[in-house]
Amino acid sequence: MKVENLINIANPCINKREESPMREKLSPLLMLTVVLAILLTPKPVSSPPTTVVGTQPLPSTAAAGTNFNVNVTIADVQNLYGWEINMTFNPTVLNVVDMVEGAFLLDFADLVGVSTWPLGPLIDNDVGWVLMSNSLFPLPDPPDGADGSGVLATITFHVLTKGTVPLHFSETKLTTNVGGLPTPILHTARDGFFQLPLGDINSDGIVAVKDLRILGKAYGSALGQPSYNPNADLNKDDLVNRSDLIIIRSNYGKT
Repeated sequence: MKVENLINIANPCINKREESPMREKLSPLLMLTVVLAILLTPKPVSSPPTTVVGTQPLPSTAAAGTNFNVNVTIADVQNLYGWEINMTFNPTVLNVVDMVEGAFLLDFADLVGVSTWPLGPLIDNDVGWVLMSNSLFPLPDPPDGADGSGVLATITFHVLTKGTVPLHFSETKLTTNVGGLPTPILHTARDGFFQLPLGDINSDGIVAVKDLRILGKAYGSALGQPSYNPNADLNKDDLVNRSDLIIIRSNYGKT
């Protein structure tokens, strides 16, 4: 898609049978047909986990020399007892100042009359990672966990310089209680994203026509399609569309 067009868009079974002597006389062709029918019958496909760990805001940006917050969020969880988050980042662009527990598990603990047991954070600004865990303590009686969506934790970053940095969940653990034993909760983790200046797709330090051209080549594509470019998917929703174009328009000319 041409840059001019982008600017215009931005602006405005087999049934069982009774036993019979004929069973022994089934032809090899018929037997092969039956076997193939069984083998080719589609198997049930398990749906992906509905619980999602992610970040807000998405994308994130802030000026060099300032701090900004990223909320680690959870959506559509049932019976959550505890969590552990390990996030990595580029320490030449960002440093972690702090990580604190969010309201999701804490509010539930207050509601049922127990406490939370946060451990950490452990921060390594040389390698670029932050680790923290939290859990209900003691277990509620009757045993029950938090349901729904909310904020697990808030991470405060300090911006050292310009750059594009994935905020990568290297490990996420969610646990529930089954029969008195901690049990993992299946979930999906979706990484966060920091960029300064926001919209600088080619990382040359300015949001300009070159970035529009890159976005134009991927415009209208989705994750998994040949023309999809993750660098042009600025809000990380697996689509390159008008939302990404608006981000570039809002930051056009920034350095």
